[in-house]
Amino acid sequence: MTAQTGPYVGNQTPEGLINFSLGQPSPRMLPLDEIAKGAASLGGADRLVLQYGATQGFVGFREALAGFLSQRYGAEVRAEQLALSGAV
Repeated sequence: MTAQTGPYVGNQTPEGLINFSLGQPSPRMLPLDEIAKGAASLGGADRLVLQYGATQGFVGFREALAGFLSQRYGAEVRAEQLALSGAV
């Protein structure tokens, strides 16, 4: 059993509970050493960076994007108004 917490998980689930709606594998089932090496090459050391992210997208990026959009267009944009998609 694992606790699903931190900035890279879609739903926060406290220790001791199993949330079957997450659709995230336990980190114990993942090749964490290899994932850590890959994450480090992306500029981060968090081994869970490749888990499913927050529903709206990583909050740090949404905050930076909101600041950029606010400045660029002269209208307030808040991070909670943005949702990121992996679609290209």
